[in-house]
Amino acid sequence: MERNSADMIKPTQKRGMSCKFIAIVGLQFLAQASFGFMSPILTIVTTEYYARHYRDGLPIDCGANPHKQACIDGSRQAAWLSSIYLAVGSVLSFFLSPMLGQASDIYGRKRFLVLSQIARVGLPFSVAYFMQAQGSIIPYFVLRLIDNAFEYEDFLLILSNRHCCNLFCVFFSRTGGVINAAATDIVSPDYRATAFGLLSASVVVGYCSSAFVAPFFSRDVILQITAGIFILRVAWAMVIVPETLPARTHKSKTRWTIENPFSSISILFRSKLFITLAILIALTSVVSEGTFQIQTFYLNTVVGFDMTDFGNLMLFNGVLAVIGQGLLLDPLVKCVQEQGVIIMAQIGSFLSTLGIVGTAFYPHKWLVYMLSVPDCVSQLSFPAISALMSFSTPEEEQGRLQGAIYAAQSVFAAIGPVVFSLLYTAMTKKSQWSQAFPFVIASVIYLVGVGLAFSLKVVGDSIPSDTASTASSNDEDNDNCEPEMEEGGKIDQIISASNTAEEDEQSLTQPLLGTRLTSTRYFTEV
Repeated sequence: MERNSADMIKPTQKRGMSCKFIAIVGLQFLAQASFGFMSPILTIVTTEYYARHYRDGLPIDCGANPHKQACIDGSRQAAWLSSIYLAVGSVLSFFLSPMLGQASDIYGRKRFLVLSQIARVGLPFSVAYFMQAQGSIIPYFVLRLIDNAFEYEDFLLILSNRHCCNLFCVFFSRTGGVINAAATDIVSPDYRATAFGLLSASVVVGYCSSAFVAPFFSRDVILQITAGIFILRVAWAMVIVPETLPARTHKSKTRWTIENPFSSISILFRSKLFITLAILIALTSVVSEGTFQIQTFYLNTVVGFDMTDFGNLMLFNGVLAVIGQGLLLDPLVKCVQEQGVIIMAQIGSFLSTLGIVGTAFYPHKWLVYMLSVPDCVSQLSFPAISALMSFSTPEEEQGRLQGAIYAAQSVFAAIGPVVFSLLYTAMTKKSQWSQAFPFVIASVIYLVGVGLAFSLKVVGDSIPSDTASTASSNDEDNDNCEPEMEEGGKIDQIISASNTAEEDEQSLTQPLLGTRLTSTRYFTEV
């Protein structure tokens, strides 16, 4: 009788976990939808702002006239200044990311997510301000620092260029790691790569779908809709997003000490596998941030993309993201494991970047769309890397781990935009090689990443399912665990349902340091 009672509670717990995960995905979707509405105009209006300086204050439409010299000069200046602000913010974020990740292990995830949304509300108003004839772009640069949080989404190379500024905004920008930590709170280790992929897909879909719709509206209407979504994000985080940190894992507040970031990210160097993955994060962060910092300006001035083209490209990328991250990631992980996914992603990055080199010599828009296919595969790298690291990290250190990952991204993301923007400013309209050179460098670095991905040594082995179950929960509950997992839908399937009736509703399977007992395979050091 007691056992039947526990069995009846399990589906309710599983549905509760599913609702929590959906709430997190919804917040990610809204966050990127708000930026997606602005993205088709952001690159163009920032270029126009600086282009006016070369025309004695006279306005110019760089969307309709991208090859005008004033627009080319404005594009280079916008890219350079954007990279400087981004570099400053990334360095500050490097210090704050591990601290916030650690703090979320103690105080919970929700409060940091709520504060992050509140800090961003003024962004669309700052864009409307500098679009005015006498407006200043400085408030926009200040508020764009918060955009630093989504590195993301380093595996989401569709975000518009990010800018950085004061320390207050950096504090709230570093919640990307907190969101990932919140996902690990409610997702069992076996399905974390899939969960990270769904989070990634929600970001891309939110961004791309709204970017496609945006060109159908005027610039003023776009900013009004964006402002409404920013306000909705605050309400969603406050009312709908739950606290995911299990009550039994809350640490005493007196135990939290502020460590220096170098000590906090030492978690990334606890094994040879972690070190290799950290190097991959570093390389991909430098290149992805650097190339995308200039890519939107490049597509506008070299290939001739206008606002409609950007919107169509975003929609196409969104469809590919749903296919790649929402549908293909889980089967790929099961077939080739996380290492195989990382290898495929690095090869996709190499092919995509090499293809951009070709657009300097053959500036055709259809070629850019074709390159979105391998780029879709490249976006699978970060979910696989995050999942590999989370498997071997104790539950109480998940926030610290995700914060350390984002801190590593931040410091290397500071280098890429500066270097690649310098290469971009050296570009001349008559020299096709000068236009292609930044992407040639990126292709070489991605090729190194392919070699590192192949060096990861993953040993496939079969561990009895009941042994795995014993490590995560008591024998009595595990008898019925597997059938329930099969009955659920896609999202239900990735949620851990191993809790007993007596346990806290939010408690979950404890990952064991150094092994992956809840899986049918394990990973050795390189």
